[in-house]
Amino acid sequence: MWKNQNLTCPNFISFTIDDITKNFNKCIDDIELFIKKYPNIILRTNNETGGNGMHILESNSSKKDIVGALKLLNTRCSKFVRKRSSTRIMAVEYISTHDPDKFIDLYRVHICLGKIISYYAVTSKLNVFHSIDMNYEDLNRFILINENLPSKISKIESKILLSAKVLGCNVGAVEFFLINDEPVFLEFNPMWGGNASKLGFGPKKFRNHLKKNRSSLESRIPNIYQFTDYQLYYKSLYKGIHDYYQNNSTS
Repeated sequence: MWKNQNLTCPNFISFTIDDITKNFNKCIDDIELFIKKYPNIILRTNNETGGNGMHILESNSSKKDIVGALKLLNTRCSKFVRKRSSTRIMAVEYISTHDPDKFIDLYRVHICLGKIISYYAVTSKLNVFHSIDMNYEDLNRFILINENLPSKISKIESKILLSAKVLGCNVGAVEFFLINDEPVFLEFNPMWGGNASKLGFGPKKFRNHLKKNRSSLESRIPNIYQFTDYQLYYKSLYKGIHDYYQNNSTS
């Protein structure tokens, strides 16, 4: 759906649990062909949060590696497929950001009813990471990329909003990389929560630095402090939803 609207996203192939059960060998063959096109791919579930159910495979990964990863994911999915009937396993092109220092900057924007209400960026040298996985050495880069983020977001706002609209979602969080300041969309989450909004970013030392230096940093990275003010943020969010439907309801 994103590609149909000229929104850039990784290439992928996907399999239902039924596909894997009935035609396991064909699925393996398809993954082997797909993996040859890229230096790395991610074999993952399509509907888990927090980076769960993800395996990174290299173009030279053995058939045994692929079989092992697919079996693990198939077993994992079998535990929740009855409650999540749209569950699939995907082989996804791994997008490299080509940063000379080997950092990966991941951007997340929260959308509500056709408006951007918050955003942040996290950074790490890990291939797969979450906001809590940043370490203290990532702090300066974290501050810098978030300080520069408002101008970047304003330039691609229309594409960000379109990424939600084409999926028929009016509330959610979209994640993407920036390659030459253009978004490469990775996934859309129908709601958000997690460590960043509840506890803050990074480990305790990282969070303590942001708290201790709020007076000097808030003017540079207001988006971070607004998002981590948990009660005020969600009060404002739900008030916005309430006001929207109150103002647009028909009598």
